[in-house]
Amino acid sequence: MSQPNTVESWLQFNLQLLIDDNESPVGFMSGRVDGMPDRTPQRWQLAVDMIYRCIVSGLIQIATPQYRDDRDAFFHVLRTFDPYVDDDGILLWHGGQLSPTEALIAMVGKYFPTTGHYERTVNPAFIQELKDIFAAHGVPWSDAPLLPIVTGEDSARA
Repeated sequence: MSQPNTVESWLQFNLQLLIDDNESPVGFMSGRVDGMPDRTPQRWQLAVDMIYRCIVSGLIQIATPQYRDDRDAFFHVLRTFDPYVDDDGILLWHGGQLSPTEALIAMVGKYFPTTGHYERTVNPAFIQELKDIFAAHGVPWSDAPLLPIVTGEDSARA
């Protein structure tokens, strides 16, 4: 029986990938999530919010020199430049770099011993610890947008 592709399994997989190599933010735009097709505003919103939660919580960091010391500018671009059509948005989404912090490396190591593959089956203890970390940093796991994306005529290209 195949596993459902939940937000939990998607995030768990993305964080495991990040441990092995810096990733561009577009990594958070890809991967299967049941009921949330690729290239939609919902996927864009999910990526923005999860990147935001992970950065605010000290699990990932911005490695792109231009934004390393300016989180506000980084998040402004992520939420206002459409990653599917804006050249500047595409540039950051594909060319920016996120890297794991020591806290994320330790957390992933605690739940997923190095086996040469990434675990897609949700580890409830890992997800619960993530949720606890997010809540402790004031960015709780929820369906409500934390940094609402700006689409259409109100976006950065308008």
